Amino acid sequence: MKAMLLAAGIGNRFRPHTLKTPKPAIHFLNVPLGYYFFPFLKSVGVDSIVVNTFHLPQLVESLYREQTYFEVAFSHETDKILGNGGGLGKAHAHFSKEENFFLLNADEVFVPKNIKFLEQLKEAHLKNKPLSTLLVMKHPEVGTKFGGIWVDENQNVIGYGKTKPAGATAGFHYLGIQLLNKKIFKYIEPDVEQNILYDNLMAAQKAGHKVQIFETDGSWYETGNLTDYLSATKDVLTNLAKGTKTFEPLKRFLSEFAKHSQLETKNGILIWKDSSSRISNCEVVDFAVFGKKVEVRKSKVEGSVLGAFAVIESTTVSKDLLLY
Repeated sequence: MKAMLLAAGIGNRFRPHTLKTPKPAIHFLNVPLGYYFFPFLKSVGVDSIVVNTFHLPQLVESLYREQTYFEVAFSHETDKILGNGGGLGKAHAHFSKEENFFLLNADEVFVPKNIKFLEQLKEAHLKNKPLSTLLVMKHPEVGTKFGGIWVDENQNVIGYGKTKPAGATAGFHYLGIQLLNKKIFKYIEPDVEQNILYDNLMAAQKAGHKVQIFETDGSWYETGNLTDYLSATKDVLTNLAKGTKTFEPLKRFLSEFAKHSQLETKNGILIWKDSSSRISNCEVVDFAVFGKKVEVRKSKVEGSVLGAFAVIESTTVSKDLLLY
């Protein structure tokens, strides 16, 4: 089975960091954001991935060639970015033999309460045979901060966005992953920027196709901007320190993908540190993450992440992300 990872985005909300590092390659607890769905995809039989590129394409390609979980192919968008719908359309040839396939964002961090959520979504999709099954959860900011996936009383999707459409009985937050049937390609215009929800699925629904949801629960983290990324970092570290049961699978994931990193806690201070980092005479306030071969001397780090190879001396870093 195949999956497409959407990695072409420019990452405007995370500038200036994404000017030199594509969003999927930004590390979260010393693991690229673009790797966080790997175990879940593996659990449902995905053995091959297609990754689209546009912004900093060589870095995106290098990121996914380094992983050994899946066979990987690339769909390069060179003249213009095509959006998640148009990007899928450009990659059509990679899915010529697939009846169903996954489409997902390459920068999501989700800690589920039920680790079999993707297996159950797949079962529901194959049983009910909609055009698409969207992974969703309840969220208090649907319709305000976030656009919603709006459904009728039978859990069929009838609309998307912040405005609740007529006939909708509930709104859900889309978690950035769906299982699609190959019939979707009929509703994607070639070489045109499109949104998979607002343009392609809506067009298919108007033609009579059904789109359904699969509801799950857990901790979904907004990492689209620096403030939310740092808040997510602290929350995950806090749950790991507490030994929160639902975070055990994430702990196992980190032990594989960030196997040289360990959590240190003292007097409420949380430190996630790669063993190759060299930290001396450093005051940590609130929390800090130190990546591979970071060097810190005579400095203060407050609620910040220092990415691989960062070097600071006699400096204060507060609520920031340093990438080198």
